[in-house]
Amino acid sequence: MLPDERVVEAGVTNAVELPVRFLSPLVGADNLNVTISDERGWITSPTSFSVPVGAGEYARATIEATMVLSGANEIVVTAVSQSDPTLVGAATIVMMPVGTALALATTAEAGSTTLDADGAGVFEVGGDVIVNLGGATEERGTVTGFGSILLQSPLRFDHGAGENVVPANRLAVAGEGAPANLVPTALAVSVAPNPTRNVGTITIELPEAGDVRALVYDALGRRVADLVDGPLAAGTHTFAFDPSGLAPGVYVVRAMVDGRVVSRILTIAR
Repeated sequence: MLPDERVVEAGVTNAVELPVRFLSPLVGADNLNVTISDERGWITSPTSFSVPVGAGEYARATIEATMVLSGANEIVVTAVSQSDPTLVGAATIVMMPVGTALALATTAEAGSTTLDADGAGVFEVGGDVIVNLGGATEERGTVTGFGSILLQSPLRFDHGAGENVVPANRLAVAGEGAPANLVPTALAVSVAPNPTRNVGTITIELPEAGDVRALVYDALGRRVADLVDGPLAAGTHTFAFDPSGLAPGVYVVRAMVDGRVVSRILTIAR
């Protein structure tokens, strides 16, 4: 699976088209079940559909989205083979305001917690960024400070000058004139990385305190994990999620707070 563009810059209220190409994971033809999730609900086209793929041929589909608010939005496209559901592919597309993408100005070595980046991006402390989106050394980090971009954890790979640095979630980019570290304005759930192979992070944003129950379900609706069941304060809460005991495939993270429910697709890959 290959998006035509992995980083898409757009203005607020702009409608955009995101073409994606699919290739059969088998030697012969196949049908792929495609699901699309995004953190902020900007997708305006169907978020689940099937794509027939011929042997050795690409099939194309176009995702339609509208940037409703300033900030970043991570869109995850997941394709599962109907012939062999253990064959799962996924790709990430990041939508962001015009002019906020950054590029590394100097080499960043594995083990470093500093990124020297050029550009006009406005990043938030506590937000996540992706380095080299779509590349072999793609990885994520959490911003802890500036001067350069300071990361919470050391880089795992070496990165060269010119590689992109993009926001990975709505917390990563400030809206115009917005102060950093506001209490969330809406109930939301996000997953990073997505797809995940090892331990991932599930984030729940609460605009106000409440009793929270967050669960993970498989594609058959069976509960496979409990994240939290109890009172939480307003703010952003993160939970480690270890998928090592679960089969590859598509899962659903569901958070319930005082009668409100939000869900997010989680893809486990091996």
